[in-house]
Amino acid sequence: MKIIDLAFQGPHEFQGLDEQYRSELEQSRAWSKALVVPETHPAKEVAEIVGLNDMDIVVVIDKHNVVKGVVAPKIIVNRVTQFLPNAIRPKDFLDAVSEIAKYQKQDKAGFEWLNLNRPELHWCAKGNHRTTKDPCPDHEK
Repeated sequence: MKIIDLAFQGPHEFQGLDEQYRSELEQSRAWSKALVVPETHPAKEVAEIVGLNDMDIVVVIDKHNVVKGVVAPKIIVNRVTQFLPNAIRPKDFLDAVSEIAKYQKQDKAGFEWLNLNRPELHWCAKGNHRTTKDPCPDHEK
């Protein structure tokens, strides 16, 4: 499973984003709590990096360095038991990725539940980035 499989992604979802949101995701790439990875990177490896470095969001880019999606690990952790039957409540993003892998379908379908609602990411104006935390603990204390 690749990280892009877990991302709120395009092209169809990103067509609904306005230019300001798109710009804010681009700016978020520079934040110390944002992990930037290629769309083809294995989700399990990304989850390990997220856990080791306490990353808040994962910005997924294509081979042209264009943002293709965003992953909010904490939101995914909370959605696993809500949408996957018989899933064990994950303690972290790595556990969530393992649970999702159990239910992955060969045709790449089955991840619609991750994209039912755009992840609610707070805009931190002082830090120029999106975050899952409101207020941002790094800049809006």
